[in-house]
Amino acid sequence: MICWRTHFWRTTGIGLYGVPAAGGKAFHIEVPGLKDGRYYKPEFLPGGDDFLFVFVPLDSAEAQLFIATLRGGKAIDSRMLFSNDTAAAFTSAGGGRILFVRNDNLYAQKLDVKGRRLVGAPELIQEQVASNTGLRIAYFSVSSSGTVVWRSGTAVISQVTVFDRKGNRIGTAGASVPGAFISLSPDEAHILVASEAGSWVMESNGPGRTSLGSALLHLWSPDGSGVIGFRGAEIFQQSVSGSHEIRPFQGFPALGVHPNLLDISVDGKRILYREETSLRSFSPDGERRSEQVVEQPIDRADLSPDGEWTVYHALTESGIYVQPLTSPGLRKQIANSGGFEVWRRDGKEIMYVQQGRIWSVRVESAGTQLRFAPPEPLFSVTMPLGLLSAARPLAVSRDGSRIYFLQSVEEPDSGVIHVRTRAIR
Repeated sequence: MICWRTHFWRTTGIGLYGVPAAGGKAFHIEVPGLKDGRYYKPEFLPGGDDFLFVFVPLDSAEAQLFIATLRGGKAIDSRMLFSNDTAAAFTSAGGGRILFVRNDNLYAQKLDVKGRRLVGAPELIQEQVASNTGLRIAYFSVSSSGTVVWRSGTAVISQVTVFDRKGNRIGTAGASVPGAFISLSPDEAHILVASEAGSWVMESNGPGRTSLGSALLHLWSPDGSGVIGFRGAEIFQQSVSGSHEIRPFQGFPALGVHPNLLDISVDGKRILYREETSLRSFSPDGERRSEQVVEQPIDRADLSPDGEWTVYHALTESGIYVQPLTSPGLRKQIANSGGFEVWRRDGKEIMYVQQGRIWSVRVESAGTQLRFAPPEPLFSVTMPLGLLSAARPLAVSRDGSRIYFLQSVEEPDSGVIHVRTRAIR
């Protein structure tokens, strides 16, 4: 959160919100002309109500830096300054400069706040400054006096790496990209890799890669013909072949306020999604109603293949839990800690990550109930830098013989923070 004058600021990815600094309910900040998109990194400029923010249209992965003025709960007189993969920062030093990372280099450029425009050419401040386009951040900061701190390196990218159950590396899928979510296609021939920076379809055992352009397409459709995600409150499907046509996903209406799609059952008749931090499920059968699954706030969850159970971890307590969705039953704790949980598509195993190691929980049917074996460690992995707990870096083949995991390829070098005083004059 950023505190300035009378407001705290926060973004939820989709939508820009404020909270009175004295306390109270969050309120939505309308940005005329920019309603359908995702917002990041709002930053007030000193001495007024002007602020910067990053905007990404819902049908694009291109990030744009805007300046606007907060007035009457609205962001008025918004103006795009330029497109950039990551957010910028402002300093009063040098007459008012915007700093940003592009092509692994840090630049500064003069900002005419009243004229809503950049002046002159960008000035190179520092080479080899790290960034993460998947999170829309660059690893630097600047003070009002012009002191700059940064982590050296390049843009963070990851490679989907394929392992056997003993941890032997047996291949890679596609090319390196700034990924955070992966999803294996129903025929296991391709894997979807996605983040805020875009979505790509990769060969699951080869170098092929196809960009879909749009960001935050998390899951395959049950028939494997396309990938699905949310646009606003509506579920849509994008074809993975031909013209990459986008159309509504059949059978599901608009759901809630800015939901996040988590999983879909193998038969396509039940979805699991998050509304704010509330875990909910929906099936078009029966009464066509959305139901809250658990009371605790969550950030990630996965469905059993038949859509009868969910596995999740809560934000307010440690442990991984399973819970029935369609019949009464208490939740069961299957692990003391961990995250990034996935349910194998044959239903016989749950995998998750704990302290840099892949773990396995065997699942056996007992009539209408399930039995869960104690967790067993499989092998260690290198965690991608900057991965949020809501991400999905793990996937597993239907028979459990191939395990897919995102591994960092490029990231900041070491944990050294560099400082330069009066870098901006």
